[in-house]
Amino acid sequence: MRIDCGKYILLTDVNENMWIEEKFNGKDKDGNLKESTRRVSGFVTKFHQLADDFMHKYICGGDEENIYDVLANLKEAEQEIKFIAESYKKYLDL
Repeated sequence: MRIDCGKYILLTDVNENMWIEEKFNGKDKDGNLKESTRRVSGFVTKFHQLADDFMHKYICGGDEENIYDVLANLKEAEQEIKFIAESYKKYLDL
């Protein structure tokens, strides 16, 4: 399955592994702009594990220097994973 979630994509394979890829704009070998993706979380079989991994990597990937910025980053990560979860529920028609 492949669920587009704004700037993220939720993917699964036939073995029920789940992961999240982030969209970004890069350049191809000729220097032309190209949308690409990179895996930012996952390769787990349960959504709660995916959410935990996403939140952990989102927080650890930041360069905040004070607790207020860390908390703001945590809130942003929580909003992103909630949106991904809602997209997943809609896909499954729950």
